[in-house]
Amino acid sequence: MLDLSKYETTVEGEQSLYKGIPIVYRYHPLVRKLMKTRLFSVKYRGRSKEGYSRPQNYCHKEGADTFAIYPYSTYNEYWELRKYVCGTFECLHEAIRKTAKEIVNEGL
Repeated sequence: MLDLSKYETTVEGEQSLYKGIPIVYRYHPLVRKLMKTRLFSVKYRGRSKEGYSRPQNYCHKEGADTFAIYPYSTYNEYWELRKYVCGTFECLHEAIRKTAKEIVNEGL
């Protein structure tokens, strides 16, 4: 069973909501539920492997060891929230973090 709260980002100023999640959980129903809200995006993380050379700040899903979940700023839902709920990015980030926690706590 996936407990996303173990991977919650607690560092002040960090933009990710969850990080260090093992790649085997990428298509876990709880992660998919978060993604279906269209408020979050996934960034893949991993070491360069034999025969796979990549820029330091980018990793393909196929070469990833872990992934992180971030607020996704280009979906219309994100901008609607910013326009009608919050006036600042900090307020919006906190609202999205709260939404993510509610979904995670609700579970499946």
